[in-house]
Amino acid sequence: MYLLAKVLHDWDDDDAVKILQRVRDAASADTRLLILDSVITSEESSRRTKLLDLVLLALVNGRERTSDQWSQLLDRGGWFATSIENGLIQAQPASP
Repeated sequence: MYLLAKVLHDWDDDDAVKILQRVRDAASADTRLLILDSVITSEESSRRTKLLDLVLLALVNGRERTSDQWSQLLDRGGWFATSIENGLIQAQPASP
């Protein structure tokens, strides 16, 4: 199992994909990936996440992502999202 906690939001999509690909290269077929990071939703409680998104963009060219954006990012990095909820993203290696 691999854990990335508050790592990927510091990077733009292309660099985040590179990180995910590196982890995927080291992973076996039964490896699980856990990502602890914010997920932007349409709910009022996501207001802080949206503000942090602007801060990350301004300071480090990073970003917060929606569930769909997380799924797409994981797919590009060689992973399949099995669950995205409450800031916990779970994934497994995508089929080759």
